[in-house]
Amino acid sequence: MTDDGTQEQSHGHYIVSDMSNVSLKPYMQKNVGIPQLKFNVVTEQHIFGSFEELKNHVLSLRYPTQCRCKEECYGWTGTIFEERYKTFKVGKPEEYTKFGRWRDGEGETDVLGVAIFDIDNANSGKITEQDVSDNLAALGLDLSYFTYTSYSDTQNQRKFRLVMDISRLITRDENRQLAVFFDQHVFDGQADTSIYDPSDFLYAPPHHTTITSNVGGSLDTDVILEIVAGDPVMNARAIELRVDSNKSTYVATPAVYASLRRQANTYTVSVGVSKHNPRYYNPDWDNDTKQSHWERMRSKMGKVWLKSKGTLTYGEMEIIATEIDACDSFYFNRNHGNGRLREIIKWVMDQAVSPSSPTPNEILASRLADLRSNSLKNFKPTI
Repeated sequence: MTDDGTQEQSHGHYIVSDMSNVSLKPYMQKNVGIPQLKFNVVTEQHIFGSFEELKNHVLSLRYPTQCRCKEECYGWTGTIFEERYKTFKVGKPEEYTKFGRWRDGEGETDVLGVAIFDIDNANSGKITEQDVSDNLAALGLDLSYFTYTSYSDTQNQRKFRLVMDISRLITRDENRQLAVFFDQHVFDGQADTSIYDPSDFLYAPPHHTTITSNVGGSLDTDVILEIVAGDPVMNARAIELRVDSNKSTYVATPAVYASLRRQANTYTVSVGVSKHNPRYYNPDWDNDTKQSHWERMRSKMGKVWLKSKGTLTYGEMEIIATEIDACDSFYFNRNHGNGRLREIIKWVMDQAVSPSSPTPNEILASRLADLRSNSLKNFKPTI
């Protein structure tokens, strides 16, 4: 830690889940006939190695055309969601189950790689981006952060989001405690402190957004959390704002982070990775007698995953699956589609390998050496 209370080294796990899936039906709530973005569906997930990469990605979610209402913006959140089956009934006579990555509390991993704040100036008084910069400087905090204005921002009432680099991964409740501190000492009481419940998200920048940024260190979160815990007023407010969800929360392990990195960043195939290499595939598996092609494919890909000790990339798993299907005249792809094959591969890659297999850290060291440094080697979840 530097003398000014900031951290110089990045934690290396900057998480973003995108919501950019546009429905064909109009947005009927406001009766404006605008295409509706489905914020309950996570379209892509990313784990970037630096705050700068996260910043560039979030700002790239700026809506491509002039927004006619705030719902006509993309969305994002700094957490991870599990891909799984979910049961629905809305608008249908009977329940139905669908596979996907759903933005809800049950599938969310309660961990963020950045601190997020929403300054809406809803109370009496006004605060601008320059005021925030001046107040941070007055506290001696030279931090990396960026801001962007929201759809409803006006010159008379500034509304903007602030995303800040932090020293370690935090939970939503810890982000809420940070918000209590900054609302009192930096934001002049103008922050929205209700945005830290499970699965809450932010609208991405609208087309007409204004952006500011600062390059500095990362916030030492433990120092601020200690201050909040020791201050009766701030601690009481943090407790008052806390929402305890009764829903079970999905907890990501280091293996899940490793799997996400493979899926998101590693579609390359190493030389020699093939169904025809006995290191990865046993020819006897071709004699599988399961009746369903789906069951046979999932069984074979599960065996491939275990035989590789969980070291294959997504691209390598896909190549082997395609070779398996090719030996069956591409029956699976013709009858089920490539999307269903993708479901099998991602489901298999989320399964834990046996205790005798390499640890996730060892896997990353051997298979992802070409990715960014500071991956998961020293990662200890604080969930």
